[in-house]
Amino acid sequence: MANITGLWYPLHNPSSTGPNPVTGYIAGNGDVINCSWGTPDSYHELQGTLAYSTGSGPSGEVAEPSAYLNGDVTIFVNENPQPGGPGHVSGTGEKQPLAAP
Repeated sequence: MANITGLWYPLHNPSSTGPNPVTGYIAGNGDVINCSWGTPDSYHELQGTLAYSTGSGPSGEVAEPSAYLNGDVTIFVNENPQPGGPGHVSGTGEKQPLAAP
């Protein structure tokens, strides 16, 4: 199991309530990912999976390793799930190139 820890800043107004903690874990080589972030009154929870690509293409070409996230985000207020969004999320994360010094 790998732990997830960090800080989250609200996109719409970064100074309004941030930074707020992000905590969670990845288990079973990505079979389970669970993390949450938010404010003292409400939080978002992501539950899903990660599928990893090793960095080689179907024809043997070399590619950067990546991970595909597939999950659902639920908003909780006072520990009660709220209707609406964000809902289903998915996408591929890849290694980001570093800028030359």
